[in-house]
Amino acid sequence: MYLDTEQFTYYLSFMPRERLTAYTTGWGPKTEQLNNVAFALANHAEGAPEGELVQAVTKAERKLGI
Repeated sequence: MYLDTEQFTYYLSFMPRERLTAYTTGWGPKTEQLNNVAFALANHAEGAPEGELVQAVTKAERKLGI
């Protein structure tokens, strides 16, 4: 999975013993929403209910006007 804005990139891997890696070149106006979705995605991968992920994406979309 690859999440990206102009300022922030996340690379996620779900193989055993893999961790979240983040690289940033700066903070853009969409960073907070991307972080919230990334955390919800990681939580979902660890067994959190799908509804929490959907809620995070919906909230980010609403804030970004998508």
